[in-house]
Amino acid sequence: PDGNPDVILIASGSEVQLICGAYDILLKKGIKPRLVSMPSFNLFEQQTDDYKESVLPKGIRARVGVEFAGDFGWGHYVGLDGKFVGMKTF
Repeated sequence: PDGNPDVILIASGSEVQLICGAYDILLKKGIKPRLVSMPSFNLFEQQTDDYKESVLPKGIRARVGVEFAGDFGWGHYVGLDGKFVGMKTF
């Protein structure tokens, strides 16, 4: 959808297919999601501030991070209002 999203869904690796499914469900409920594939926090941080803001606008605080490998580092991207979905222990 055009314009600002209502929620940003962020995933890395094989988890991207899960947020693609969530995208369709959210659209049907009238919620505008944005999907972000984040294969590398380090590469993302090397981008310009303008680029990072265009991908993850600070004004959009509804965020969900999805990764099965663990939650390390995700707090920086989902923020205090966001949620993380994934494994925290084995």
